[in-house]
Amino acid sequence: MNVIAVFLWIAVAGTALHYWSGYQNEHRFQNVSTERDIGLALGALCVLNGAAHLIDAFFAFSLFNKE
Repeated sequence: MNVIAVFLWIAVAGTALHYWSGYQNEHRFQNVSTERDIGLALGALCVLNGAAHLIDAFFAFSLFNKE
């Protein structure tokens, strides 16, 4: 389950970062874009969540092999 979660979180992160990195709001040259910042934060948090699942999967496999 952790391995599948890693792939899913990284897929969502890649989609979010790809979409929001090139996003321009309706006032095209306005520097303040809270929607873009929130989208990029979402992508970054998805990457961190995927990394947490990867670490959890590593520990789960290592504990399973000890028994």
